[in-house]
Amino acid sequence: MVGAGITTTTVLTTASAAQAAQSGPWSDPVALTGSEGFVNVIDVRAMSDGRVVALWYHTIPATRQLELSVAIRPRTSADWGATTVLDVLPEARESVSLDTASDGSATVTWAHRSGAGLALRTSTLSTGATWSEATDITAGSGIGGGVFAGNSSGKRVAVWGRNVGGASALYVSERQSPD
Repeated sequence: MVGAGITTTTVLTTASAAQAAQSGPWSDPVALTGSEGFVNVIDVRAMSDGRVVALWYHTIPATRQLELSVAIRPRTSADWGATTVLDVLPEARESVSLDTASDGSATVTWAHRSGAGLALRTSTLSTGATWSEATDITAGSGIGGGVFAGNSSGKRVAVWGRNVGGASALYVSERQSPD
């Protein structure tokens, strides 16, 4: 029987005009960073108060070090604020986390390798304030990269491993909401 095998194909098309109107138009693209060196986005989050925070690595061309950078777009503006460099890291990328809380704060937590040691650091943007200076959660030799988590109330948890004398143990540190 010739032609007995019929194949049905469903073709997905772009959204109709009515569907596109429901989802709203996207804005025209604008540059968030300059074009010197290389940048890699880490995360972007919408905050409860309508602001948006973006987090990225910027490779410094002369040294190959990485700037850990953030910027905020205010709720009522299409323009992004100035870039804040939270830390300058060696070439290697480590654990980085961005969390936002219902109080409008944002927290970045990251690992910073220096020689044989590692520091787990954090910086917070409280409502109506600027980014805090980087604070070490822990630092020393034998520390493995951290894992970070946060919830909408602003509580943060960091968990990391530490090798001592051929054995290892897990450590945990918690921080309540910054406000």
